[in-house]
Amino acid sequence: MLINNDLIELSAFLGKNLDWVQGAGGNTSVKENGILWVKASGYWLSDSNRNIFVPLDRKVILDKIALNEEDISASKLFENKYQNLRPSIETTMHALMPHKFIAHIHSANVISHAVLSNCNELLNYKLAGCKWLLIPYIRPGLPLTQQINSEDLTNIDIIILENHGLVIGGETKEEVLSLLDDVEKKLSRPLRKNTIISDVKKLINLICNLDYKLPKYHYCHTLASDELSIEVLKNNALYPDHVIFLGPSKIPVISADELDYLINKNSQLIPYKVIVIKEFGVIVHKSLSENAEEMLFCLTNVILRLQSKDKLKFLTQQDEANLIGWDAEKYRKLIQR
Repeated sequence: MLINNDLIELSAFLGKNLDWVQGAGGNTSVKENGILWVKASGYWLSDSNRNIFVPLDRKVILDKIALNEEDISASKLFENKYQNLRPSIETTMHALMPHKFIAHIHSANVISHAVLSNCNELLNYKLAGCKWLLIPYIRPGLPLTQQINSEDLTNIDIIILENHGLVIGGETKEEVLSLLDDVEKKLSRPLRKNTIISDVKKLINLICNLDYKLPKYHYCHTLASDELSIEVLKNNALYPDHVIFLGPSKIPVISADELDYLINKNSQLIPYKVIVIKEFGVIVHKSLSENAEEMLFCLTNVILRLQSKDKLKFLTQQDEANLIGWDAEKYRKLIQR
């Protein structure tokens, strides 16, 4: 059975834009003749020309949702061909929504609104005239699906997920992209700061004997010289993929002298995936995955869209613990690149 070519094209287009999709984040689907084709967990939308979509029996998934069961393995079709692919973490949400095409992405513009304490009020103003719905933060997967299922989805094409991202449904690829373009224009937030102050040579000298390196994206060094960014980093994560790929709780912000102290004390005791060195730049552990590099880019992209007057809502320690202990996310990390 051939996969819908429009799904492949839609996925590739979305996956090539770092402002919308980072690493294995985001997922897409199409419904045809009772079959739900959804992106496999841990794979990248930008690789949609490869075999990254899983065919599932939509009715079986809907029955599982009704029974409040998260295990949807019984819905897999054509097991011999697709046995190595596990459906996206958000598969139940894709099955629940009535639209033919679904796109779930982590737009920096949308997240920079979705983390605000007054996001509902702000979105009511900016998305006036749109068929949209705001869903309060809840763990992705079946809990999120059940929360959406409790709402009236009649005439809803756009869902903003608090502290998470964006979901768009449409009957065609073109309709999804048109809605996305409209949302991005209405929720556009300019970057607050573009100047990157980073002495790369000094930074390299600081970490020459450590298991750390410079981040893939030079853009991320902006975090080290921006006071608002530093304040935000002192708190818990703002959204799920940060927790999964960059670790729970705070990203440490330290001075060069404090780094020297840690090194002299015992460099093996530095456990962090990402460290921000004030006025110098950002360093990442040499083991940091390609996925996590893109999530660090996303974090920078979101924070630089925030304003000093913004009141933010962070994930709680319990929210973070629920994500870290989730078997589906453990699997996604296991196959990450």
